Amino acid sequence: MALGGWIEGRFLRSKIARRVFAVVVTTALLPISLFALVTWISTSRQLERDAQARLRREAKQLGMGALERLLLLDAALAAPSVAPSDPFLTGKLRRLAIGIDPAGLELSPSERAQLASGAPLLRVVRGAPPRIELLRQRGPRELLRASVEPHYLFAADALRANAAVRVESEAGVLFEQTLGAEGETASESWEVFLRGAFGAPAWRFTIEEPRSAVLAPLAHFRISFALVALGGLLLVALSTSILVRRSLGPVEVLHAATQRLAQRDYAVRANLVGDDELAALGASFDAMAARIERHVGVMQRLNGVGIALSSEREIDHLLRSILEGAKYVTNAAVGAFYLLSDDDRLERRILSGADIANEETLQALAERALGASESQHERALETLSLPMRNHEGSFIGVLQLAGAAFSDADRAIAESLASQTATALTKDRLAREFRALFEGLIQLIVSAIDEKSPYTGQHCRRVPILTELIADAACATREGALKDFTLSEAERYELRIAALLHDCGKVTTPVHVQDKSTKLEAIVDRIELIDARFEILRRDALLAAGGSARSQASAAPEALLRELDADREFLRRANVGGEFMEAAAQERVREIAARWRFRDASGAERPLLDADEVENLTISRGTLNARERELINHHVVASIRMLEQLPYPRALRGVPAIAGAHHERMDGRGYPQGLVRNQISMQGRILGLADVFEALTAKDRPYKPGMRLGRVVSILREMSDEGHIDPDLLETFLREKVHLRYASEYLDPEQIDDELLDEAIALGFTPPVAGAI
Repeated sequence: MALGGWIEGRFLRSKIARRVFAVVVTTALLPISLFALVTWISTSRQLERDAQARLRREAKQLGMGALERLLLLDAALAAPSVAPSDPFLTGKLRRLAIGIDPAGLELSPSERAQLASGAPLLRVVRGAPPRIELLRQRGPRELLRASVEPHYLFAADALRANAAVRVESEAGVLFEQTLGAEGETASESWEVFLRGAFGAPAWRFTIEEPRSAVLAPLAHFRISFALVALGGLLLVALSTSILVRRSLGPVEVLHAATQRLAQRDYAVRANLVGDDELAALGASFDAMAARIERHVGVMQRLNGVGIALSSEREIDHLLRSILEGAKYVTNAAVGAFYLLSDDDRLERRILSGADIANEETLQALAERALGASESQHERALETLSLPMRNHEGSFIGVLQLAGAAFSDADRAIAESLASQTATALTKDRLAREFRALFEGLIQLIVSAIDEKSPYTGQHCRRVPILTELIADAACATREGALKDFTLSEAERYELRIAALLHDCGKVTTPVHVQDKSTKLEAIVDRIELIDARFEILRRDALLAAGGSARSQASAAPEALLRELDADREFLRRANVGGEFMEAAAQERVREIAARWRFRDASGAERPLLDADEVENLTISRGTLNARERELINHHVVASIRMLEQLPYPRALRGVPAIAGAHHERMDGRGYPQGLVRNQISMQGRILGLADVFEALTAKDRPYKPGMRLGRVVSILREMSDEGHIDPDLLETFLREKVHLRYASEYLDPEQIDDELLDEAIALGFTPPVAGAI
């Protein structure tokens, strides 16, 4: 098929050529093909018959060989002096018994008559496998009984490896050698009659071989015959093709070139050589194709410019694309863009194709064109300078082309490109100004949130930094579960905005809750009130002992005063938030509240601690009670609601969902929505990890100091095991050293563990000089 396709594509590209070729080939090859077919059929059949005849001969030879070995063996057994130790019998018999009583054998009358006549008896004893025995009468009541070895009898060692042999009698299969491989086989059989010589039924010898081996001569013939026949056919076809090609080649070339041109292959040329009419036709075709190619190239360049105007975000790339397109469509050798700077100076932004000697001239022409109302065409210099205006009619720059004789059509196209460029530049400037305004408003919100609390003044600024570091690491890693993770520039920007605004709902959180540094703090720390109550209890104890306070200090029960002091000191420690408060400590707070009572200013007796104070002092983690924790957690709901009100462009519509997921957990126990891992975007998981890490390392929290880096890593691993943060993201975070990169710039030196110091220094951390102030 490949050769036929090559011949048709190379020599027979026109219908005329194929028609001539078909007539010649049919006339020349039909008789040859018929003769070859008849020869093929007759020879194949003869070879098949020969193969079957060979198998029959081999089966006959196998059977006659077995009969001959039986006769030789019987002759040896008929000798009067035969004995089991006879060398001739070695390897031919399995067992030899002499002097057997015939009465002990189950023999038919015909078999007994055979033995009585002095002739040997060959019988097959049924079994698995059957046993071949040769019997001979040696006396009136004495028999010789020999068990014949099948491998000797059937010459198994001499058989071919690829042949299967089976010897059968009425008693079953006497010997069998199977094929070593599966597949279609051929077989032939031969029967050896043993009735006259041995008084036994006939044995059938069957030989079976794979058809591939039996018909190997036929296969060789078919291959060689096919090759010879195919070679003859190809020789005739090739000769005919060359003849047709020389006669009709130019027509085929023009036809093929026309088809390619119709299929928009505008670079096609016929390239016919000669001095006849067909060569002249080919030259005309080539000139037409060149003009079409030029026209299509101009259209493609203009389309490319149009696509760039709508899709290209990098302004320099856009200007270069427009400039190269303008040069191509006008055949200009030189092109340049000059843009007005903020101080109204005309500066060259892009230059293509100009040498240094011409730059000053081009600059002067551009400045002169800037003040003109129309494009300036300097014929002597073959330069076209096109001023560009924005939607307000103000000049913003000049498109300049040089080095060609510009036609009116060229000027019209260039002016259109200049106008479109002005629109793109104006759109880019407005987009940048809007983006700057948008980010400025975000920074204003972030500043307001940070200024609200002295304890979290840098949280909203550091979380975006951490978020970008983690996102960069996740995109850069080439191992682990995130090796194929990527973020587009738009997705990165969306994540950055979400990180900046993730805590915007904190503007609704009461300051006394957000800045609560101890468990009893509200507007003030109420531990001081409890201290005053202890002083009242001490005073009452002293008064109860009688006398003045000074003299009674020694008289009061020392044990009672020690208990008061111990309980007061314990409550002061309990007032400080921590990672965990044990149940025994919580129970002691309740016991203290129940044990001590004091009289207030009105004289009424009251318990030392009211229910609210007990509730706050028994907080197990941190400094916030359940109601206050709900208020803090509500900032996420408030953030989502606030962010959902903004009219985002399409690229930022995921900001509310990303920002609102930074307190969700992988196991679904987070808030506010209880999302599980596969419901949280990777951007949301990145922001969540950044928020946790910043909170653990921050040194400005009211309820704890900034943790050391080693402790933070341990906590993060525990949180990953508990289903709090994404384990794959944490693995990448640690493998890519994000914690050390952040620590080297934003954490205090004492927060970096000694064992991590070398790695931090390698990443840019500068440890403080010993003794420096």
